[in-house]
Amino acid sequence: MLTLNEDQTAALEAWAEQRYRDRLAVHFTAAWPAAVARLGDRLAEFIDVGIGRARRHGMTQGRDIARYLNLCFVWGAGFEERPGFEWARALVEDARRGGSARARQLMLGSREQIQRAGNARGLAAFDAAEERLRRELADLTVPSQWWSPGFVQPWVDSPCDIDALLFWVENLSRPEYRYQDGRWQSLPMAPVVPIRCQPGEPLPEAIALLAGPWRDGSPAHLGLRLRQAEVCDAARHPRVAMTMPDGRREWRGAAAMDLAWKLRADLQSEPGVTWPSEAGAASLPLAGAPIAFEGAARFGLLEIETCGLRDGVAPLGGGRLRVAVWAAPQHLLDWRLAPAARVQVDGEGTRLPESEEPGAALVPPDAWRARHGLPVVRVERDGQVLSPAGWSTGLAALNDAWIRALERLLQVWGGIEGMHSAWVAGRCDLLAGGVGLTWGRRADRLAGEAWLRVDGRFDLAGALALELGGELLLEGARARLRLVAGGGEPLRASLARAQSDHALSEMLAASCRRLRIPFAIEVAPLCGDGAGSLSGRAPANLPASMSGPSVPVTGALVGAYGLRARRDGQGWQWFATLALEPVSAVLALDDPLLGQTAVPRPLLPALDLLDWELG
Repeated sequence: MLTLNEDQTAALEAWAEQRYRDRLAVHFTAAWPAAVARLGDRLAEFIDVGIGRARRHGMTQGRDIARYLNLCFVWGAGFEERPGFEWARALVEDARRGGSARARQLMLGSREQIQRAGNARGLAAFDAAEERLRRELADLTVPSQWWSPGFVQPWVDSPCDIDALLFWVENLSRPEYRYQDGRWQSLPMAPVVPIRCQPGEPLPEAIALLAGPWRDGSPAHLGLRLRQAEVCDAARHPRVAMTMPDGRREWRGAAAMDLAWKLRADLQSEPGVTWPSEAGAASLPLAGAPIAFEGAARFGLLEIETCGLRDGVAPLGGGRLRVAVWAAPQHLLDWRLAPAARVQVDGEGTRLPESEEPGAALVPPDAWRARHGLPVVRVERDGQVLSPAGWSTGLAALNDAWIRALERLLQVWGGIEGMHSAWVAGRCDLLAGGVGLTWGRRADRLAGEAWLRVDGRFDLAGALALELGGELLLEGARARLRLVAGGGEPLRASLARAQSDHALSEMLAASCRRLRIPFAIEVAPLCGDGAGSLSGRAPANLPASMSGPSVPVTGALVGAYGLRARRDGQGWQWFATLALEPVSAVLALDDPLLGQTAVPRPLLPALDLLDWELG
């Protein structure tokens, strides 16, 4: 085996390039002697410029470049950009034509222009030059083609093009969820419209396919039908090739006229989802599956090839189409949560009311859970009801996280110097209410992309109530303190991504709410060991609904809840976060001898209370 080093390879390529140009010069000197004589020693430059322009027009075969140069001798260098040659410029800019088709159509268009002008002598000279070119340069190759055996294709000038093309897809029974008649229903998707192409019409750049319902793992069915009346060689064209990750297959001639493929999606492309096994059993996912996960397609390449030569209208030719096969399960998540119970944490432990009835006994969290059970959640995929255990447990975990937040808050509140009989109570109704949310891939048409459809209806209370109480001893004076924060920001919204150009980020921004609930404080003086008393001044902006002496207080309960992007970027998740801004108050210390003194008093530090997520 002969091996060349870099210098030898460069020298050989330079020799081949010069030999190629010399052959062109010899041919055109004989074909157009008068024009070559006028060019004189500028012939080499003329050929160099023509080769460069031909390559910019996509002409890679040596004979196509020679044909373009032949026309430059007829019309002049760069003729396609001069006034009066708009027809030529349109041909070389037509992306539907390959390099050979452009060269051929330029030749046919030039002949038509000469014939239309009634120049019989010029037409005879043109035909003679074209015939000479076909005879002498049929085997002409550019230097780069020397190293690619089989790259050079036969020079075919007879029409060879597809007359009609049809892409079709088998419309499987695929449901999607839509809110109709006051409830979420599983309804069939609209059928996908086939793609029909004729000469003069462009092929699509991409084809989007949806695999069958997840429960049976059925593939997508894509079909291709061709009609071709004129062909260069029935054993060569048309040529169709399909390349997928698991291999490549090719068909030619009659075998390529009617094809069908079964194309499978990547069934493990969705995190947290277990797909059917080969035996058909399904392991149902829990709460690990993300919401509105866009996933990844299984990509392939479909190649359709003919000579792309047709008289008159632009040929259909062929092309390379990207094929994307998506796993497209259709999801439904639906829940209705009752208002949460009021949680109280004090020296006796953590307790909740056994029922909603007034005066109900307080019981520990475990007893309360045993009585009330888990939230009721409806989870479906492709019309099949799934186990809601993961989602129900995850929603119940929000209340557990709230209980832990109150217990941690009691430790801080009870640790204030001079605080006695501390207690904390509160209710977290951030997600109380109703949620209905569906998502899944949709492909309305074969050409283009499959896009993620999202449809949702939210009616969430977004409410919080937090109370902290106890007795504070300050410089011999005692008072009963009650720190209160209550309010919220409801999330009532409808989401509808019914078109692919609607940004998911905008929908996500509309699916969450931010909270800032300021604190108010009540101070009730108590008898102490000293002569002084502890009280407060009522600020002008104190809500009229509050009773009892009150004092100015700073600080707030802040947070957010709703939907957000997962940290790993794979879809969305439900979340709730809560934190404390530093809380302080100005208390009034009344002393019989010293009078009234304002005492700034820090009450709570900045503190993260809750960070819950689900999905």
